[in-house]
Amino acid sequence: MTESRQHAATPSVLLVEDEPALRELITLLLEDLGAAVTALPSADEGIAALKLKPWALVITDVRTPGVSTGLQLAWIARRDLPVTVVIVTSGYHPQINEALPHGIRFLPKPWALEAFIEWFVLTSSTRLISAQRRDDRVPRYCLANRGQQLLNRPRLE
Repeated sequence: MTESRQHAATPSVLLVEDEPALRELITLLLEDLGAAVTALPSADEGIAALKLKPWALVITDVRTPGVSTGLQLAWIARRDLPVTVVIVTSGYHPQINEALPHGIRFLPKPWALEAFIEWFVLTSSTRLISAQRRDDRVPRYCLANRGQQLLNRPRLE
């Protein structure tokens, strides 16, 4: 479990993504926007983490290792944390016609870094990011640097 920059006014984000590089990239982007991110590789771990604190945002991939899916995590999050913003993401979702709980957003992969930031800021900024951080959006050069840092790192297997 990765915890970072946690303080009272900082929104808590639960991220469930099984791909290590993408999990780290999303974590870095959300931290740059002022969030405290707990990043986990499986929906099973995400479901257990739902009980740990009040999350401002839950982002989950559909397909992760383990028994549970990201869709199950999304349904549980909506039931147990009705005011939490929940985003489901997938590059290949065979059950795309399967209904998501009311109010849950679906973000298809792949997405561009700038598009993810803009989408995140526009859909959840009023509840997650202070006005000061919103006005100070992550500069484009920072996004490029973050992506380049990850591309240049040895891959974790």
